[in-house]
Amino acid sequence: MAGSGNRMGIDMGMRCKQCNQPITSGNITESAFGVFCSEGCKDKYETFVQRAQQLESMRRPFSLSRTLKTFIGKVIVILILLIALGVLGTVMPDIPILSDIVRTVREALGI
Repeated sequence: MAGSGNRMGIDMGMRCKQCNQPITSGNITESAFGVFCSEGCKDKYETFVQRAQQLESMRRPFSLSRTLKTFIGKVIVILILLIALGVLGTVMPDIPILSDIVRTVREALGI
């Protein structure tokens, strides 16, 4: 496609990384982060990158205690749900699906 990159004098091959506007040969501003249409867009993007790096440095490192706490919390929720199903199955033994499960669990526990 010959000439498909130009339209009314505008170089359509590149777009600003900040505002996504077409970049012309007259308004191109290059940076280590990419190509921008103006100094303002370049400055905004550099500010964004600096803030993102700052937030990333504030992130808490991996913590075994936090992971263990999350795991224990999930186990407790599962146990509460199982106890609720057991009570429901004992109070209402006519529920077809629960009666088999409750009977199997009770036999396994020796109740």
